[in-house]
Amino acid sequence: MKKTIVLAALTLALVLAAAAQDGGRTLKPNYKRIAKLAAKADSRFFADTLDARFLRCDPQLGIDDYRCYYFGEAGQSLHEVWHRLQLLSSRFGYNSRQAGDAAWQYSMLHSAVWSTGNGTRKKPLYVRSAEDAQLIVDEAGTPLWFKLRKGKAFSVAPQQ
Repeated sequence: MKKTIVLAALTLALVLAAAAQDGGRTLKPNYKRIAKLAAKADSRFFADTLDARFLRCDPQLGIDDYRCYYFGEAGQSLHEVWHRLQLLSSRFGYNSRQAGDAAWQYSMLHSAVWSTGNGTRKKPLYVRSAEDAQLIVDEAGTPLWFKLRKGKAFSVAPQQ
């Protein structure tokens, strides 16, 4: 009886964890809305303000901020942040505050991309560039589907 209860609890925990990962809700980036919000000086997503907060590694930035930053015209790509992370890690050390901040920003931009889909043909991940798609695929270790701003969906396989 105990084994059945434990097994049922573990199964329920796994189902809830899987649902929490995706939340069942993915959002395609609304480029027109992002551009409009980035242009408004009184918006919390104003491009200059968001860029300054990003460069300061503001801990108050949320996933919506990172989505607007990444998909906005002024934002940095995963590829650029990855190179900055590598530079800071080699210069200050992997355990430095600077490298930690860059790693946090990279992971949040990564989350912003994963909030747009699940990597299948029906729900591709939206990215700014093919280089960003390759970074995500190499980290995932499996082929995924992506979509650029005004392009068709395409698949990328991990590099060997």
